[in-house]
Amino acid sequence: MDIKSLSREEKLELLAAIEEKRRRAIASKPKYMPNKGQAPIHKSDAKERYVFSANGTGKSALLVQELHAAATGYNPWSASKTKAPSKICVVVDNSKKIDEVIMPEYRKWFDVDEKWLKREGKPYTSKIHYPNGSVVTFYSAEADPMTFEGVMFDYVFIDEPLPQMLYTAIKRGLRIKGSPSRLLFCGTAVSQPWLKTLIWDKWSNGETTDVECFRVGIEVNEHNLGDGYVKRFSATMSESEKEVRLRGGFFNSDGMALAHLWKRSVHLVSRKDLQWDPSWPCVIGIDPHPVKKHNAVLLGVDPNDRLVVLDELAIKCTASEFAEHLKRLMAGHNVIDIVCDSLGSMDTTSAEGFDSFIQVLNDRGLKVRATRYADKSHEDLVDRLQSGLLIPEKDNFGQSIPKLRVAGHCTGIINDIESVGWQRNKMTGEYRPKLDTSAKDYLSALGYALATDLFYSKPQRMRPSMLTKSPYRGIDIVQRRSAKMSIRRNR
Repeated sequence: MDIKSLSREEKLELLAAIEEKRRRAIASKPKYMPNKGQAPIHKSDAKERYVFSANGTGKSALLVQELHAAATGYNPWSASKTKAPSKICVVVDNSKKIDEVIMPEYRKWFDVDEKWLKREGKPYTSKIHYPNGSVVTFYSAEADPMTFEGVMFDYVFIDEPLPQMLYTAIKRGLRIKGSPSRLLFCGTAVSQPWLKTLIWDKWSNGETTDVECFRVGIEVNEHNLGDGYVKRFSATMSESEKEVRLRGGFFNSDGMALAHLWKRSVHLVSRKDLQWDPSWPCVIGIDPHPVKKHNAVLLGVDPNDRLVVLDELAIKCTASEFAEHLKRLMAGHNVIDIVCDSLGSMDTTSAEGFDSFIQVLNDRGLKVRATRYADKSHEDLVDRLQSGLLIPEKDNFGQSIPKLRVAGHCTGIINDIESVGWQRNKMTGEYRPKLDTSAKDYLSALGYALATDLFYSKPQRMRPSMLTKSPYRGIDIVQRRSAKMSIRRNR
């Protein structure tokens, strides 16, 4: 059609026809109705929202709806107005996803004028310019974190897990004064274990503010999926894969060392239920550090030889200051042994001249000894922890109490137990039967305490010659490993 040859009336009729076609196209678009998994996320007013979702739950629709609400300055779920225009950042795991997933989902719900899109020399849409001045900028998780240095946004939307360094760089951009500064993550946690340890665990332990996490299973959107899809989709999955892809759990269940044994409903003991007798024996394990915080764990044993982590301590200070904190931790407890990582025997570790960390603690009246080689055995630590956490069958009283439990306020050791994994071979990617305790200082301290083989009373099967006298008042400490070696020699 040669538009130049048309009369004014014909041009007006053509324009009216185009507008009518556009109106009908908008009217024919489906109306978004949040499912029971999406609705609470839309209604949350937390600054940071993290959605750990199964596959097929409507993550893309959720993301697009939230993105459009931020750009237009109107929240339809709370009927409230927000800042507009806004600077918005969207990070996807793969650049192809922008044109292949995000934009088709965008057009499904909204009328997008091609004039709004800007490619900036790349083979995918990199920006959306709204008529009101809002700008949506897309980035790929493959980007160099330096890309985000100096940039600032009002909103950040993250699609699928991304490296922690990139996440930190992006989040740094939420610093515009007077801005909503909101972040929304939506993804299936098949990678990036830091999301569990630094986001989910801290939120579930009540350690973060203005943060809300959600876990969404595939059942919330099953009515929109094909008949039998879920059954076919999960037919070849292991149980660990089903936990992630069907129930919105976390990846790497096979690589987690203790999570499969741990149940908060069984292993946690509230202060009310603890009812600890001050005369019951306790030991303290210490993991000192020259730069980071020093960590300590107080472990006690009851008359039934059940162990309980009673308290924990983490503080960055000199050895003298730590001694005073440790005395307060010990107050009211029958501490019969204190064991510290042998690193604390090295000169200058006290941060007070040439004295070692352990020497300063001893000078302050605390009888502290260094760990031996056997006390730091990964094999023994794994055995002690796994056997301690194992939930036994119910006894004659209907109770099923494991040998090792933790006081509910000890959030540091709880987090370490829930999130510690096996060490991974960087070359092959295979796991090794050693705990990855490189960032689990509470767990290291607990390991030293467990290595004392704490019992409530002296086992009758052990001969007196096999016992090491404790320098503290109270019972003797049974050194089980030494006893076993002695028995073998005497055979």
